[in-house]
Amino acid sequence: IRDDLVTGVQTCALPILKEAAELYKIFEGILKDYIFILSFDKSSAAIPGLAVDKNFSKTGAIRGLYKYNNVFVLSGKTVDSLLSGKKEEIPIDYSISLDTQAVSYLYSYFFDRNNNRLPGDLDEFFRFIIEPDVNVDPIPHLTENTYNLKSGGNLDEIYDVKLAYEMFRNLDVEAFKNENKLKFNKTDFEIQQIAQQQMSQEIFRLTNEQFNVEYERMFHEQYIIILIIAIIRWKYSKKSIYTKIYTYFEMNQKYLGLMSVRDANLAYAIFSNKSNFFGKIQKNSDELVRKMKAMAWDIFHFRYLEKVSTFSLSENADYFFPALCSFDDEFVKLIDFYKLSGLVYNKEDSDIYPFYAFGMDDMVELSDKHKMQIQEAFFTSDAIIERQNTCENKRMRFNQSVLELEEEFFNLI
Repeated sequence: IRDDLVTGVQTCALPILKEAAELYKIFEGILKDYIFILSFDKSSAAIPGLAVDKNFSKTGAIRGLYKYNNVFVLSGKTVDSLLSGKKEEIPIDYSISLDTQAVSYLYSYFFDRNNNRLPGDLDEFFRFIIEPDVNVDPIPHLTENTYNLKSGGNLDEIYDVKLAYEMFRNLDVEAFKNENKLKFNKTDFEIQQIAQQQMSQEIFRLTNEQFNVEYERMFHEQYIIILIIAIIRWKYSKKSIYTKIYTYFEMNQKYLGLMSVRDANLAYAIFSNKSNFFGKIQKNSDELVRKMKAMAWDIFHFRYLEKVSTFSLSENADYFFPALCSFDDEFVKLIDFYKLSGLVYNKEDSDIYPFYAFGMDDMVELSDKHKMQIQEAFFTSDAIIERQNTCENKRMRFNQSVLELEEEFFNLI
C-alpha cells in the first residue's frame, strides 16, 4: 500500500523541530544516511496511513509503533522543506501485521463463523481488513511457524491458517460487501495449491541453518526475559519494586550478558500490577510452557516492528510504518509501555536507536537514590565493558539457560 505523508509549513510551528532541522543541515555530511522519526501530539504532524492506533468494538485492536499517531520525518529528503516551510508529499508504505491469533481467526471466520467463542468484533475486524486501502501481512504467523515447525508443531493447524490467509487474499470483496457471500477469485484447488506451496517453502526454510540459528537466538532472548520476569514476580512477590527491578537487571547480566532496558518497562508493568499479562498463567497447568512461549512471541512480534521500520519494501516509498493487530486485550494494554517517542536508524547499515516514551524516570516507585544505585551497578563503563566481553558466551548457552530458568519457574508454580 502506498500513501502520502505530508510535511510542510505547519512543522516549523514547533521551534524544537526547526532547531533540529537546522542542526541536521549543519551536520548533514555525517547524518545524511540517518532517518529521524519523531512522534508528537500535534494535529499539524502527519498520520502514517492506517498504521496507527485503532480499537474495534470488543477486544480487537491495532497498535502503531509510536506513542502518538502523528509523526514528523527528518531526513536528507525532508530537511529543506522543514526549514523553508514548503509543503511536500512523502511517499510511504505501511502494513498491519496480524498476530498469530488474529490470522487464526481468519480460518474460523471462513469455516466456523457461528462459534460463540469467537470475538464479538470479528466481523467488524474482517470488514475493515478487506478494504482496498488496508494492507495487512501475516509476518508474525510466518515467523512463529518457522520455530514451531522446527519444534514439531502441528502441520495440519499451520496449513489450515495458511489456507485461510490465501482465501482472504483471493476473496471477491465486492460479492462479500454487496451479497454477504464468500466467493473467491480463484478456485478451491488453486487456493489449496498456493497454501501447499507456502507450506513447502516454509519447511524448506528449515534447511537454512544460519536463518534458523538466528531466529532461535532472537526468540530465546525474549523467552529468557519472560522467564526472568515471571520468576521475580512469584519468587519476590513481597519485595519492593526497587528490589524487583534491581534483580531483573541482575538476572539480565547473568543469563543474557546484556541489559534489556526496553523490557524493564514490561517488568515494571507486571511488578507494579499495572498489567495482568501474566493472568493467563495457572498453577500446575499442562500448557504452562506453551502459554509462556506464546507471551514471549507476543512481545517479540511488537519488538520486531522496530526493526521492520528500517526495511525498504518498495522502490516507490521512502519510509515504512508497521503496526500490529491483536485480540489479546491484556497484551494490547501492555503495548503502551513499549511505545516510541522517536526512532533513529541508518538506512545503509540498519543501525537502529529507539527512544521509548516510557522509561525509568516514569517508574514513580523508584527514588532518585534507587535510580542512581541501578546506574552505578549496571550502567557504568566498566559494567558495559564486562558485558561486552561475556555477551557471546552467554548467547552460546541460551539453550541451557532456558532449561535452568524453566526449572526454577516451574518449581515456584
